[in-house]
Amino acid sequence: MSEKEFFYKKPHEQQTNKEERELGHHSIDLYLEGEREGRLIYSYFSNPIPTYFVEYIYIHHKHKGRGYGSEILEKANQILIDKKRMGVLINSMSNLKKDMYKRHGWIEWGRMEEENEDSFMMMYFNPPKWASKEDIDTMIKKLTKHSENIEQRKLKRKQQMIELLEKENV
Repeated sequence: MSEKEFFYKKPHEQQTNKEERELGHHSIDLYLEGEREGRLIYSYFSNPIPTYFVEYIYIHHKHKGRGYGSEILEKANQILIDKKRMGVLINSMSNLKKDMYKRHGWIEWGRMEEENEDSFMMMYFNPPKWASKEDIDTMIKKLTKHSENIEQRKLKRKQQMIELLEKENV
């Protein structure tokens, strides 16, 4: 069994990438035997519902299928519960990924179909008890627009993350 550690970093604590610090990303990093092998990135939005927008979870391909994605998602869920904040995820995902999120309490909200693109699944977690269905709908729609704007940056960051992890493991 490998030594496993998780580190939560706020935006001002990010040391790996100036762009991530400036964009205000929070992260949960997974280290196995001292090497970063996974990461969850999310951003905070305060209006209309205080919400963390989960941008992506990445686990190095050599560790896929070992439950690390579930573990890092549980760490994020606990942060959301502790902070009493809702989480929203908008992502293209297979049924396997969707089932993983559902197993961890995420609720399917709907799909966004893009012309000549994959469809994106929208899910949420831990909505505040005071939030109406309309409040949740408004927040998810707001983040849908935001996700359209950051999709290109997200793909670029994901590629940078893969390159960084590959360099660290060479």
